[in-house]
Amino acid sequence: MVAKTAKMIKSGKIYDLSQTVDRNSPNWPGHPPFELVTFRSPFGEWNQKDQGWLFKDNAANICFMSEVTIHCQHTGTHIDALAHVVFGPAWAGYNGISLKKSSGDWGLLKAGAETIPPIFCRGILIDVAAYKGVSSLEGGYAITPDDLKGALKKQGTKIKKGDAALIRTGVGQYWPDKKKATAGPGPNWQACKWMMDKGVMLTGTDTVAYEVLPVPGGMGPVMKNPHPGHMVIFHHGVHILELLNLEGLSKDKVYEFAFNCTANNFRGATGSNVRPFAIN
Repeated sequence: MVAKTAKMIKSGKIYDLSQTVDRNSPNWPGHPPFELVTFRSPFGEWNQKDQGWLFKDNAANICFMSEVTIHCQHTGTHIDALAHVVFGPAWAGYNGISLKKSSGDWGLLKAGAETIPPIFCRGILIDVAAYKGVSSLEGGYAITPDDLKGALKKQGTKIKKGDAALIRTGVGQYWPDKKKATAGPGPNWQACKWMMDKGVMLTGTDTVAYEVLPVPGGMGPVMKNPHPGHMVIFHHGVHILELLNLEGLSKDKVYEFAFNCTANNFRGATGSNVRPFAIN
């Protein structure tokens, strides 16, 4: 797959698919905000004089800066680990893994971010907003299988087994507006199931929660469920990307590309901040 994907590269143009994050960035309400605070600074080093090596043979006056970040792995553009969302009395997710038995004080004991492999595959953009003839879908719009089929037909794109299917709703263009960038259009669970039946290996959107919110009627494939799309996708062992920046691909009408995404190798994390990119 890697060698075949590399052959897709034509112009070599790289599209950064991530959003820039700071303390004012939009966030899903269940996740903490991003904070970056200075840990060491030239003023502190000079005044506290606890870095002795800086005061020996340092005519160049070398100093350094470092920082501490306090944030969730689901802040900004990120990928979900398979145990991020669980269901039912056993709080079980992918492959029946139950958080009652597989969660600890220092993260997940199974299916953490360390199990997310480096990804390099064929990526496709499914530009539903362009298909509908709008700049952005309205909050709460449920993308259906017919919408996905219609967008692919209009683009002349075919979805294949092993693809990374990236769905553009258009709300990513409003980043970092906290209201507009967190509007809830997205695929309904039937659209999620349709993509799983097509054999995609990864899927993502430019929205804060991937699937449509709120779920119309709270209904899912099995029972009332506020996140049925996650349930369908994780059941198939497929990871989800959220808060992608798909505007560049849409502007240039790039619908097929080599896609790269690598998660942090953080044992036990429920997901990972990522900086995915597409190469045309």
